[in-house]
Amino acid sequence: MKRKIFAMVLAIAMTVSGVPGATWADEADNVDVSAEAFDEAKDVGGDSVTIVESGSCGENATYTLDSEGTLVISGSGDMWDYNFYSEYPPFNEFFVKDIMVGNGITSIGDYTFFGCEGLTDITIPEGVTSIGIGAFSGCNELSSISIPASVTNINNAFNYCGGLLDIEVNVNNKNYSS
Repeated sequence: MKRKIFAMVLAIAMTVSGVPGATWADEADNVDVSAEAFDEAKDVGGDSVTIVESGSCGENATYTLDSEGTLVISGSGDMWDYNFYSEYPPFNEFFVKDIMVGNGITSIGDYTFFGCEGLTDITIPEGVTSIGIGAFSGCNELSSISIPASVTNINNAFNYCGGLLDIEVNVNNKNYSS
């Protein structure tokens, strides 16, 4: 019962907060995540980038985070849903600047990236069909996002994203802006 009350209060608070404006634009970039992203160290312009965290984020989905703040989600299927009781979202404990979601991922779970305050860029590929409740809530540095036509369900995903000014949505091979 407490869980239902908390969920209702949270849903109302998120709905009231809203997201300022939206912009719909041209094409969404698709990301093809290769095995190179999972090397222990890779050379980028003479600097060595190392993997600082890795683990599971779905039954068939994994993540790696490099020392530059790039989080790569790969695998297939749905990402896990998180909440504040038993499965607290792990990514807000890390410095995440960029997120690249691989082509096999089909949904971004509830509260997955909640509170990733340093997040500035995310790439969501065609094939993702759902973005869960509060998935990007509190990502204050996120200023734009491109949502592919395959996404058919978005549920209060961008609450408390004060910097979000540009949302690109592709629908039936058309791009919309506002």
